[in-house]
Amino acid sequence: MIVNPGATFKLYPCGRPPLFAVDCVIEIQEKYAIDLKDIEKIQADVSFLYPRTLIHQRPINGLQAKASLQYCIATTFLDTRPTLKSFTDSAVARPEINALIDLIEVHVPPHLTEDIPAVRKAPFEQPVKITVQTKSGKTYSATVPIHKGSPQNPASPNDLRQKFIDCATMHIPLAKAKTILDFISQPNAKVRTLMQLLQV
Repeated sequence: MIVNPGATFKLYPCGRPPLFAVDCVIEIQEKYAIDLKDIEKIQADVSFLYPRTLIHQRPINGLQAKASLQYCIATTFLDTRPTLKSFTDSAVARPEINALIDLIEVHVPPHLTEDIPAVRKAPFEQPVKITVQTKSGKTYSATVPIHKGSPQNPASPNDLRQKFIDCATMHIPLAKAKTILDFISQPNAKVRTLMQLLQV
């Protein structure tokens, strides 16, 4: 018997493991809007396989950044949410990125080590926790057990719209991307009309 839990949408243009941390940062900033200048330390609690797999602590180009936990955390703080433009070589070279990466510590807590059978079996299905300590003495944290876009934590229609706009505007103007999106959202949208709209 095959059970299909539903489709997974990867909402951000990075590897899947960092998605949990990205969601943590988004949650923290939506709740607390921390001034980046006030951040003293950022701790990422992850499973044992994260530091072994996501080896680019200080990426030097966009490709490495997609597989960098530190970069994905830093760029989410800077850009509100990662977009395709966040992973260009020029974006990776931003001085503000390195300043934030300096503050990030990746930590494997005892309950997420390789010694735990359930963790060893599914290391990238474990919760990720991000904790932010500020210079003003406050601490903020968020834990994400399942990243957004998973069948168990579905993407909202607005999430999918943002994903489409992010991808489309790399090639066409924003106004045209919105026109196409509005059109394909119609239940009786015709392919012929869509092809006409897609003509650049």
